[in-house]
Amino acid sequence: MSGEWDYARPSADPRALRQYTTALDEIRRADHAIDRKNVDAFVQYLHEVLRHLFNAALNPRDGLHHLCTMFEVAGSILTRCDGTEYEVRYFVARSVRELFVWYALRSDDAPWIRLRLYTLVLNDRPGLTLSLLAQTPKFLSPRDARQLAECLHTIAVASADTPHKLRLTRAVLILAQSIPDGELLSRAIEVMTECESPDGVISDDRCVSFARACYEAGNIPAAQTWLGRIASEDALAAVDGLELLRDIQHVLGHHQEVERLSWRIFREYRALSTLASLLEVIGHEDRDRFLNKETMIILGEPFAYRSMDFLVDCGLLDAAEVYIFKHAEFITGDMVPPLERTAYAMRIAGRFVAASLLLRRLLDRVLEGTPAHGFRIAASYLRDLAFMARDVDTWDPLVPHEVYCRDLVERHGDKTAFWEEFEMLRNEPPFRYDGD
Repeated sequence: MSGEWDYARPSADPRALRQYTTALDEIRRADHAIDRKNVDAFVQYLHEVLRHLFNAALNPRDGLHHLCTMFEVAGSILTRCDGTEYEVRYFVARSVRELFVWYALRSDDAPWIRLRLYTLVLNDRPGLTLSLLAQTPKFLSPRDARQLAECLHTIAVASADTPHKLRLTRAVLILAQSIPDGELLSRAIEVMTECESPDGVISDDRCVSFARACYEAGNIPAAQTWLGRIASEDALAAVDGLELLRDIQHVLGHHQEVERLSWRIFREYRALSTLASLLEVIGHEDRDRFLNKETMIILGEPFAYRSMDFLVDCGLLDAAEVYIFKHAEFITGDMVPPLERTAYAMRIAGRFVAASLLLRRLLDRVLEGTPAHGFRIAASYLRDLAFMARDVDTWDPLVPHEVYCRDLVERHGDKTAFWEEFEMLRNEPPFRYDGD
């Protein structure tokens, strides 16, 4: 299926095709800039123009023929964009692409579609067709897609124009990944690296990117070769390549390496996902004992937001509470997402003092450094603190809520906009956090 067009019916308006071609001619002739003031209206107009073509109810071949003109016109539009290129590219990458797929799925002439794509890519200097090429598995067979990629690769290799060579090679990479064809992908990567790094120096993150592409296309030897260019396993870890290396070792049947890498990945990034991957290797039987041991390790380590998240995600709230109080001096309000998530998880579990500590840090950070537009969220923190305070009998190791509020007034009583926001929110229900 291809998005918005699947649920629409062409009106078969006899005037629609002329309206479409006339509008494209007018867009070609226009010379005014497309800036922030008019870009939304202009993109909406482009949608209306595209709707004219759809309503013409053409056969798939004629529809594609006229739609290709929109790609060409969109290229000329980009030259007039004043900071609005993203909006135009998004329109092409979504609406124009989806209508192309809609027509292509209803066509039985794959060779002709392949030829149209070939022509489009060759003349597409802005690179507008790249998102369309990723959709080719929907309407081209692997054989047709491979023929298209080979033709583009041949042109790219022969081209002396480096930007043109790179653009065609990116198209080949997308096609090779979609087929998938690991051998073709490797040839395309070779051309790309020659263009991007004539001195042969390729960054580690680029090596991982190429290795991942080769792995996903089924070319394991090429993936190993690219990872082998990275100096050390520590350097590989720095560019998030360890999981890829582990996956390659799994395919090769090197179980001891898989286990070693799974342990290292978990140690460097404790999370439910890395825990699940590790348990798949070592077994789920002793999960509880494993978590108890891991909890003791975490409680003996320096503070890390990731470790706090891990304890909460695993439901180890007693340990999380101990961890929060133990490292209270290191917890600031700078890391908003993990603090909010943990604070509301602790509140839901009835750990009101720990939740209050975290919300106080967030509130203090907003009032001490955030412009006035952050006062509403700060007021919601104070409202939630007040709701929790009703159910707290013992505040140790924190000062009671009333004492904290008096101090808050002393420090920030002059921020009238904040207090006005709080007065509007104070009787509303507390916030229910649904974040990940």
